[in-house]
Amino acid sequence: MKFSWKINLIVAGFFISFLTDGIFYSFAVLFPGLLKDFKKGESDTAWVASLSRGFIQLIGLVVGPLTKQFGCTAVAIVGSLLASTALFLSAFATEILYLDFSYGILGGCAAGFCIHPAVIATTINFSKHRGLAVGLVTAGTGCGIFAFAPFMNVIVDAYNWQASLMICGGIILNVTILALFLRPFNPFRCCCKLVPGRDPSLQPVNPCRCCVKAKPSENITPEAAPEQQSFVERQLGEGQFGEVNLAKTLRRIGQFGEFPLAESQLGE
Repeated sequence: MKFSWKINLIVAGFFISFLTDGIFYSFAVLFPGLLKDFKKGESDTAWVASLSRGFIQLIGLVVGPLTKQFGCTAVAIVGSLLASTALFLSAFATEILYLDFSYGILGGCAAGFCIHPAVIATTINFSKHRGLAVGLVTAGTGCGIFAFAPFMNVIVDAYNWQASLMICGGIILNVTILALFLRPFNPFRCCCKLVPGRDPSLQPVNPCRCCVKAKPSENITPEAAPEQQSFVERQLGEGQFGEVNLAKTLRRIGQFGEFPLAESQLGE
């Protein structure tokens, strides 16, 4: 089960890179149409692509902390929605400065929100074959450029560059589905489970006792202290008036990512 989930993660990461980089790195196909419509110099028009590719990498400084706080899945889904919005807005551009913001800055940041979580999730969940796994995920970039350049060229020849951006804006929404495979499908697992073989610096801080192997002499019973009880016992235990704390349970079960929320964030 664990092996098959890791294969799904690699495939999902590959296609996230395939779609995102394939679209945003095929700007050269749109270049002649932009020169013709906006009648700006090649240097001014090329700034759109430069801003896009620069912000794809620069936004990694922000994506890293966000993935630790909210999880790779949540960040990638937000990135997909922002990327689709950026491409649709760019299709209605009337000035090159408008494209600098919509496609270059907003689109570049959104693409980074899609790509970096896929690489981070692969790096965290692979230890033995980490290099191979990351290589397979990032290979989607080259394959995407190879596939999307002629695809977008056909659309531009048949319609125009605006139609190409709108179609790509719809295609990139598929990243929202692929992002769901960046985490295991087991909602009842402990959210702060330690992963064997993972770099200690990547392990969650203050893990639950249920994640740490108890010694044979440590028998966890329902009467044990809260910090010694299992995840299910602590989350489904009786509250102050004997009721089941369902709200806290659902919030933890539905949490994105690998890192636990603090108890103060979960509420009573």
